[in-house]
Amino acid sequence: MVPGFTVDAYRDRQRELDALIRAEGPFVAYSARFLIEARKPA
Repeated sequence: MVPGFTVDAYRDRQRELDALIRAEGPFVAYSARFLIEARKPA
């Protein structure tokens, strides 16, 4: 999730990235995410 992201707000940039990917090949991004759920013992 990206705070403040809307398709309408970033439509032009998305089209630019699409054109770049079509012309030059795939876009690769790396990320690591963790979800930690903690509960206090009853």
